[in-house]
Amino acid sequence: MNTEEMIELDENLFEITIQKSNLNNKQKLILKKVYNLIKKELLNIIKLYQSESDRAKITKCIFDIICIIIKNVENIKINKKFLSGKDKKLITLELGRIFINSEIINNDEKIVIIEIYDLIAEPILENIISVSNEVNIVIEKSCKKLFSCC
Repeated sequence: MNTEEMIELDENLFEITIQKSNLNNKQKLILKKVYNLIKKELLNIIKLYQSESDRAKITKCIFDIICIIIKNVENIKINKKFLSGKDKKLITLELGRIFINSEIINNDEKIVIIEIYDLIAEPILENIISVSNEVNIVIEKSCKKLFSCC
């Protein structure tokens, strides 16, 4: 049974505009599709932290945004191949920035959140990737030990 969902990347379905970006056209299409898939979930996070001036809570909000985005980007396949690590990273970071710029109305709040985002988003993502890699290595070693008798 195949549980994979086919996602058609149709440029005409999207609601957001990407202005200045380092993304190529394929990355932009993926970003737009993921944005539409997770927009409601991300909006719920923003509602939780709306009007927060506590930088720790803003940091937690950014962490939650990055986690939701990477969980969705991680599973995308194009022509039955997963995206490269570089593509996933670029899309995740850019999508977080676009989401904050698009969905936070208060310009003063947006400026503060984007400043914090630009400082911590990439290190947060790198740490998530590092932890994930370590967990995968431990699981792989454990499985080898478990099945070494066979």
